[in-house]
Amino acid sequence: MAETLPVEVVSHIMRYLSLSDRKDAALVNKKWYEAAMDPILQQDVVINFHTPSITEAPIIGFGRRKSPNLVLNNIDGSSHSREVIQKACQYMGLNLHSLSLKGSDITEGTFMSIVPYCHHLVSLDLSCCNSLFMSGKLLEKPKDQEKVKSALHNLKELNLSSIRFLSDSLFSRIMSCVPNVEKLALASCHLAIEFDPYRGHKGRNSESILTFANVLKYIKGHARTLKSLDLSRTAVTNECLTSLVNVPDLQLREISLKSCRDLSDEGIAVLAKTQTGLRKIDISSCQDLQDRSVVAIQQHLHELEHLNIAKCRYISDVAVKELCLWLPNLTYINMSDCYQLTSQALIKGLCPSNTSSIVSLYLNCCSLVQDDVVLAMSKVMKDLTELELSSCFPLTDKSVNIIAKSFGKLRLLRLGWCKEITDVGLLGLEKYIYQDEDDCKEDVKPNGREGLKMKIPGKQNEYSSGRFSRNYGNIGMFSAPADGESNPPKKISYSEIEKEMRKDKNTAIYMLRGLQSLSLNACQHITDVGISLGIRFCELKHLDLSMCPKITDEGLKAIAQNNRSLEEVRVSQCQKITDTGVTMVARNLIRLVLLDLSSCDNVTDQSLVSLSKYCRCLRHLDVSMCGQITRDGVDKLANKIKDLAVQARYIGGGLEYEVFVS
Repeated sequence: MAETLPVEVVSHIMRYLSLSDRKDAALVNKKWYEAAMDPILQQDVVINFHTPSITEAPIIGFGRRKSPNLVLNNIDGSSHSREVIQKACQYMGLNLHSLSLKGSDITEGTFMSIVPYCHHLVSLDLSCCNSLFMSGKLLEKPKDQEKVKSALHNLKELNLSSIRFLSDSLFSRIMSCVPNVEKLALASCHLAIEFDPYRGHKGRNSESILTFANVLKYIKGHARTLKSLDLSRTAVTNECLTSLVNVPDLQLREISLKSCRDLSDEGIAVLAKTQTGLRKIDISSCQDLQDRSVVAIQQHLHELEHLNIAKCRYISDVAVKELCLWLPNLTYINMSDCYQLTSQALIKGLCPSNTSSIVSLYLNCCSLVQDDVVLAMSKVMKDLTELELSSCFPLTDKSVNIIAKSFGKLRLLRLGWCKEITDVGLLGLEKYIYQDEDDCKEDVKPNGREGLKMKIPGKQNEYSSGRFSRNYGNIGMFSAPADGESNPPKKISYSEIEKEMRKDKNTAIYMLRGLQSLSLNACQHITDVGISLGIRFCELKHLDLSMCPKITDEGLKAIAQNNRSLEEVRVSQCQKITDTGVTMVARNLIRLVLLDLSSCDNVTDQSLVSLSKYCRCLRHLDVSMCGQITRDGVDKLANKIKDLAVQARYIGGGLEYEVFVS
């Protein structure tokens, strides 16, 4: 049946599949493989080359795919690596739109040899390519400048971040060859702000350092073209920012000033008043900023869609209580580590009307956030796809039930360190109260699955006020207790839990059917029952259950059987996990790319044998501080799986620090 479908039909169906599913579908037969090679389906494909194992034959094959995105990060300076880069650009350059050479040890000669093949390049990442700029002779010859300018005339995005040897002369030569750049990144560059003692005659470019004056000169000459600027982790001051944003004809759409520690509210206020067309602003980790910055953003940047104020520790309720009222187009908000924000202010600021355009919301480490915030969000944020609530300690099972019931489009959910969350929240058993007792080993079912110790909350005694004070004469001391001996904890069996979950108004977490990333690390009350019945997703790719001490091999087995799309699993410090659970993971999760087993003391070399036998896609493994893992076992695993990076610190009870990389 599969072979009778036309290639066009199969290609159209594959548009609705994720990248991982599409890769597996391409292995069905030759026709499906040809359908997967449709150029439309290759738009979101990024090809990464690993030079130690790559040969010319697969490079030619990749060239036929017409993939527009190529990553050659961290390539060394060997002759083999140079040949790989040249061949890759030769066969793929005609269709390339994005090329990343981040952290690669390429030379001027290698760079000049690949540029002529990349005539349609739109994005170029040269960040951390210090060897390319070390000599200072890049594009020194006029002939080389003409060659690069003719090849990169369509370039729109250029990343020059974290380059130690970037100077005024180098910067000017590079930018003269790419006149149409709209997005420029200079993050973490050593940008000299004050007078440069190394400069020669007035007006000459420095041969040793990059100055802000030279960058400003470039911006003035390309003000009509430049739309996005990244100056994160540089020494930009309020005066520099003022002179930059006041450049005539400059109309920025995006600006990133992350970790610019010399900025204050004055500079951000001038930025907001001048560049009123900004759609994205990132001022995270600017720790001296206060409420005035956010208020200025609200008053002037009414078209803003992306706001990141994470780790701005002085921002308080005053800044956010009218946030979405002034900025109705916000789709992304990151207020992580803003410790002073309260639930009342967040409700007013994020839920001012009947609808909200917010798609991504990050509130991790906002330790005052309570269940009422989640309840208010559920009424207005119907399109929410990413929700980060890690370390919001007051959140309870009620929030989990609300999330499962209201946010059907959610793709990412993080609830790590929310220690009040239990199996009741995961399973949607709203009418029960979880009882964390160690004597729940009775009434074990024949299949080995236990129930949960719970109780149904009783009604409050009509004679009892619930308060003990000398102003109240009758405190119900001799009345029947509301939740005492008359309503003892009840053991709910496994079958009863399944029956309860089959009801129409189910609020179990698996109702988030499109979820792709879930984090429940350090949720200490979660057990195998909640894991087995609650975590069942067709599209789940990332799962973090680290520091959940009650999870055993039964829970890990259920995860492997019910979530076949998993690519990353983290179960660090889950002491009850043994080789049995790891073997089940290896057999069932054939797409596994990352596995974190650090500090799992009951895991032995037998787990490594299972991984080497079944997990051929594994690329990252952490077995640090696993007392029964040996160095010999790690070496054997690294030899059997190509391109596998293994972190093995303090294994076998040793005191040595080792990282094995094949």
